[in-house]
Amino acid sequence: MEDLYLAREFFRGPLKGAAVSAGAPADRPPTEDGLLVRRDKWPNTAGAEALGLDTGGRGWVEIVETAARGELDLLVVVGHDMGSIYFKLAADMALNRAKLVALGSNVNPAVARASLALPIAAFAERDGTWINCKRRLQRFRKALDPAGDSLPEWMIWKEMLGRYGAPLFAGDSESVFLAMAKAEPVFRGLSYGRIGEAGVKVRDRG
Repeated sequence: MEDLYLAREFFRGPLKGAAVSAGAPADRPPTEDGLLVRRDKWPNTAGAEALGLDTGGRGWVEIVETAARGELDLLVVVGHDMGSIYFKLAADMALNRAKLVALGSNVNPAVARASLALPIAAFAERDGTWINCKRRLQRFRKALDPAGDSLPEWMIWKEMLGRYGAPLFAGDSESVFLAMAKAEPVFRGLSYGRIGEAGVKVRDRG
């Protein structure tokens, strides 16, 4: 949640007017068995929805097609392999025509072709929160130190906010969460302590 919140604040603040999408279309028809296999393969879709971000993929298609037409100056891709999406030709054209900044934990076509690639810590290398498919807000904790020069994603967005005149004074992920809880009614009154080990149910954004 901390990553999504600061990314949203950056693109809606210093980069006011930028298009943001938290959902990309799948490269094959989604399946679901009602038990273990879910149609949505991204674990934090409910978290993006709680922040009012597009998760259906339509916004992503529009962004990539705009870049493919040469009408987008900068394309920022976070943790996504653009080579796997079904409209691959448009993705290739977008990567060729827009200046690309890629944030990721692994090398993929977007990272390999980026003008600027920033390494971000993997899930097990950082602290934070997420909302599962049952709209339950839960914590996760760092098990390993980040590899090499990688940083938790929220730190990169925090640095960018500061560089573009919208500083957030947060020294850890919990400070970011508290700022989000203060600003977003969905999380009002919550803290890492109140989330606890079992998590808490959060209401719809409404």
